Amino acid sequence: MAVEEERNDNGESMTFTTYDDLLKLLAQCVVPDDENDQRSFLSPKQVRFESPDEDTSLSSEEDRRTTSFSIDFIGKQVDEKEKKKKECTKIKRRAEKEREKKAKFSLNDKDRKQMNQAYIEPLTLWQAIITIKSNAQCSTTKLPLTREEYVSSRAVDLSGEQKQLCYDLFLKYERWRKHNDYWDETDRVMYVLKHGPCVFREEKFVPWTHRVSKDGVFDDDGLPLYPFFFDMVCADESQDFTELEIALFVRMCACLQSFFLAADPCQSVESGKCQLVHMIHVIQLF
Repeated sequence: MAVEEERNDNGESMTFTTYDDLLKLLAQCVVPDDENDQRSFLSPKQVRFESPDEDTSLSSEEDRRTTSFSIDFIGKQVDEKEKKKKECTKIKRRAEKEREKKAKFSLNDKDRKQMNQAYIEPLTLWQAIITIKSNAQCSTTKLPLTREEYVSSRAVDLSGEQKQLCYDLFLKYERWRKHNDYWDETDRVMYVLKHGPCVFREEKFVPWTHRVSKDGVFDDDGLPLYPFFFDMVCADESQDFTELEIALFVRMCACLQSFFLAADPCQSVESGKCQLVHMIHVIQLF
């Protein structure tokens, strides 16, 4: 929650009502050092587990508000009779043509068969991918977990064999996402952390209060710092935020004492999340 307030310095107020509004503002304010890293996060390119628009009568993929992980990446296994029937059909709907165009690097029947044999549901795979890209460590390295780091992690209730397959499919998901210029929420958060002001991008977390009292309010080039910090940050239902998002909230605070979380880990809508207390301790280490 942001408190609208006029400050005496040259800082600018940021007014928003939702988490999505906040991330949009932060991403718009970020100025990467390399202009080639500049990104715009358009809604139709955002990947969610389920697109809010599941009406198959839509004429094209562009008609959707978001891109569906389960529909566009996972897809569905087609039996041989249905496949032959489609091959004999000369007239195809425009939506099917659009999907075929975007189908490169998406899962095929072999991938889906491997998922079934390993008892990995689409939601489980989605959660595994988000975990790989949003572990607290990622806020420091600015990279996804390596295969070894993910397989050895204890935060996810999957076997080693299942984790290996999830990582293979994560690599395929990333190729599919980049090929189509898609993005998911972890990409936007990482963009802000990677290209934002020093308190976001630096490896070690140093609160703004310490920076100002120790180093003044100017950067190495003598320019005023532009802190994305709030006097107080409060987050409710925090069990549903990823570690990377919590790390972003922490770095937005004036100091850790001004950061408040309300959460019930037992009500998390995503399985495999670590306990909130442990999460905060891990984030502070990074």
